[in-house]
Amino acid sequence: MSEPNPADGMPVEERNHTVKEATLNRACDYCRGLKVRCFPDPGSSSSTCQRCARSNRACTYAAPQRRKQRKRTDARVAELEKEMKAMRSLLRLDTVDGNRAMEQAQQTEKNLRYGQDSFPDHIILSQELNDQNTTPNSQVTMDVSPPQIADREERDSVDRGLLTMASATELYNIFINELTPHYPTVTFPSHHTADELRRRRPTLFLAVMAAASGRTDPNLYSVLNAELLQIYASRAVITGEKSLELVQSMIITAVWYYPKDKFYQLKFYQYIHMAATIALDIGLGSKPASSSIKYQGPCNSTTVSSGIAGQSSQDTSPQSTEEESDDAMVDAKRTILVCYLICSGVAISLRRPNMLRFNSWMKQCTSFLENLPTATVFDRRLVARVRLQNIAEEFASLLSLEDPDDTSITLDSRTQLTLKAFERRLRVWKESQDPEVMNASTLMLYYHINILLHEIALRDDHPATDFKPPYFVDRFRPESRVKEKLTAPTIDAIMQCVTFSHDLLDTFMSLDVSTTRALPVYKFVMVCYSILILTKLSQSVENPTSEIGKILDHSSIALDSYTDRAITQFTKATGIEEFRVPSKFLFVLNCIR
Repeated sequence: MSEPNPADGMPVEERNHTVKEATLNRACDYCRGLKVRCFPDPGSSSSTCQRCARSNRACTYAAPQRRKQRKRTDARVAELEKEMKAMRSLLRLDTVDGNRAMEQAQQTEKNLRYGQDSFPDHIILSQELNDQNTTPNSQVTMDVSPPQIADREERDSVDRGLLTMASATELYNIFINELTPHYPTVTFPSHHTADELRRRRPTLFLAVMAAASGRTDPNLYSVLNAELLQIYASRAVITGEKSLELVQSMIITAVWYYPKDKFYQLKFYQYIHMAATIALDIGLGSKPASSSIKYQGPCNSTTVSSGIAGQSSQDTSPQSTEEESDDAMVDAKRTILVCYLICSGVAISLRRPNMLRFNSWMKQCTSFLENLPTATVFDRRLVARVRLQNIAEEFASLLSLEDPDDTSITLDSRTQLTLKAFERRLRVWKESQDPEVMNASTLMLYYHINILLHEIALRDDHPATDFKPPYFVDRFRPESRVKEKLTAPTIDAIMQCVTFSHDLLDTFMSLDVSTTRALPVYKFVMVCYSILILTKLSQSVENPTSEIGKILDHSSIALDSYTDRAITQFTKATGIEEFRVPSKFLFVLNCIR
C-alpha cells in the first residue's frame, strides 16, 4: 500500500505553486553569479533573498539547466573515425608545405650556427668594430628586400577558410575606424587595403584581424589569437627574428588583450616588453647616424604601410625607394613612441619599474611628429599622449608609485608643492589640445593620471599596496599611530580624487555598447581603479577614527550609484555573445562591490 502524498490534500493553486518552486534553483541568479550562499529574507513575504533585499534588487530564480544526454559509445567512436579521416586528408594536403617548412628550418639552423645571416631577411643587424671611429651597435642595417617566396605561399587564415576577404576587409575597417582612435598603435594610409596588408605583412595582418574580431566575434578572436601566438613563439622566441612588423603586431596584441581567468595567467606584460626589446635591438631606441641605417631594395613586410603607400612592389626607381625609406623612418619614430607609451603606462598601473624611460631621442621623435607637415590625427593623438605620459612618468618617480612598499613618501609641504606644480602642468596640457585629439579615450587617460597624482592623500587610511593590482578590498584597517588633522592641501587632494573618479566614470558611461567593446583592456582597468578609489573613501567614511571620513559622506562619494551604472554598462557590453573583456571586468566589479 503506497504512502499518502502530502500534496493531495492541498488546493490546486497551492499545489501548482509548490511544484513550480520545486523546479527552480535553490539560489537566486545574483547569488549564483557571485558563487555565494543564498539566504531567504525572513521579513519578506516573497522568495526574495537577504542580499537582493538589501540592494533593492529584483530577485529571480532560474530553472536548472538540463544536462545533455551522454552519447552512446558507438556513436562517439563513429565521430572519432570521421575526424581521423579528415585529419589524414589534411596531412596529405600539407605534405608539400611541410617539406618546404623543414628545409627552411634546416637552413635557419645552419645560419644560426655559422653565419652572419642569423636573422631572417626581414631584418639584419650587423655590428662592426673599428679601432678608429666605430663602436658596438654603431651600424644597423635594415634589409627591406621583398619577402621570401615561401612566406608568400604560406596558407594563412584566409586560405584555410577562417576568414573571407570580404570579412577581412570589414575587420580591417573596424580596426582603422573604431579601434585605433582609442589607442594609436599603427597607422595606415587612407587608400591602403586589407589585401595589400595581407600580402606584404601577414603577421601584422593577422594581429589586426584578431584585435578587430574581439570587437565583433569572441570565438573568432580566440582562434586567430591562438594562431598569432604560435607565430610569435616560432618567429620571435625560437628563430630569434627581429622586425618592425613583429614589434607592431605585439603592441596590437597587448593593447587589445583578452584577459585570462587568473591574474597570474596574464601575459600582456610579456608581450609589451618583448615588443620593446625587439624595438631596441633593431635600433629604434636611439638616434641613428646618417650612414648607420641602410635600406636595400623596395619595402617589404617589415616596412609600415606609409612606406609603401601608392607604390607597387615592382617599383624600384630611386625616387620611390628614397620616399619609402623616409616613410619607414617616420614610422620607426612612431613605433618607438608607442613602445614608450605602453611600457610607461603599464609600469605605473602595475606599480612596477618602467623598463623604457623617456630619452632625448624620443623627445626628438615627438617634436618631429608634432611639426610634421603631413601629420594626421593619429600623429597628434600619439604626441599628446606621449607628452601626458611623460608628465605621469615624472611624478610617478617622485612619489614612488613604482615602489608601493616605500613608506617614506608623505604629503608634507614639499610633496604638496610638487602636487601643485604637476597640477598646473596637467591643466596646461589639457588646454593646449584640440577637440579632435581629446576624444573619450584620451579624456579617460587624463582623468586617470590626475587620480594617480592625488592618490597619495588616501595613504593616511589605506597603505599604498592596496592600490597595486590585483586589487583587494579589505575592511578599513586603522593605524595605531595618532593621526594629525588634515591640512587644506590634503583635503583638496582628496576632493580631486573624488572629482576625477566621477569624471572618468561619467565619460565611460557616456559611451555606447559598440564603442565600449572597442576599448583597449587598459580602459576597463581605469574604470575598476576609479571604483576602487571611491570604495576606499567609502570605507574611511564608515570608520569613526578616520580623519578622511570627517570631510566626506556617502552622498558626495556616490559609490553605489556609480558602481551600479558601471555594472549595467559592463553587462550591456558583455551581451549574449559574452564578450570576454567586459565579462571579466564585470566579475571584478562584483568582487569590489
